[in-house]
Amino acid sequence: MNKEKQGRKIIAVCGKGGAGKTAVSAMMAGAVRRLDPSSRTLLIDADPAGGLAFAMGVEVRKTVGEVREDVIRQARKRDPEIKERIANSIDYYVLEALVERSGWSLLPMGRGESAGCFCPVNSLLREAIKALAGDFDRIIIDGEAGVEQIMRQVMRSVDTLLVVSDLSVRGLNTVSIIKNLLKDKRVLLDPEIMLIINRVKDDSRALESAGRVGFEPAALVPEDPIVIEWDAQSKPLGEIPSETPSMKAVEKLVTRLFFDTEIAAVGK
Repeated sequence: MNKEKQGRKIIAVCGKGGAGKTAVSAMMAGAVRRLDPSSRTLLIDADPAGGLAFAMGVEVRKTVGEVREDVIRQARKRDPEIKERIANSIDYYVLEALVERSGWSLLPMGRGESAGCFCPVNSLLREAIKALAGDFDRIIIDGEAGVEQIMRQVMRSVDTLLVVSDLSVRGLNTVSIIKNLLKDKRVLLDPEIMLIINRVKDDSRALESAGRVGFEPAALVPEDPIVIEWDAQSKPLGEIPSETPSMKAVEKLVTRLFFDTEIAAVGK
């Protein structure tokens, strides 16, 4: 059974920094909540910058990175009972960072206090996704900018990878890099990859640009002043009204991703 017919569960959003992936992730969460009020969605803020929590209008008390540092500090103690308790309670420690709201929960990854690479936090993210997946109907991951997490196989179990781009040369170049990385390196378990063009002013130009990088985009999200206004006022982007142009496009995308048995590209 292919993914279109069995339905998607884990969606990861990636792309060049500044292309609007966090705004799209937040709006997707709001669209899912409106279309299926009884569902439970897990949002994972996998970008160390922590933009998704801000876009959803929630305050983060502790990140998974900080939880990891707490675990390390306790594990350094010599008491073997403490070490055994930690080993048996990793899931509990991860849940300390979970922010819960009606219909959705958010897990902010953050980063550890230690200098250097994010590899240990990324490894914990991979385990957190595995541990929490069964408790939620859908998972939306707002990944960090670029391709680092893909290279480290953090998103190895995703069903669909949404690449968000504007029409800038850098944005479309990132799309090509991600596409070739998935094709040549086989770092993920055969996810579907879909392109979202954001801040579209001219549909024809957007479709032409997408074609040059080998995609028929799954959504064209129009440039919408309300997104800029709400972001500037720290208003939750997931609550942008359904009738606005940007949210209409996102709700159509969410319907295709999670509720349609067949997925059609734009224009079909």
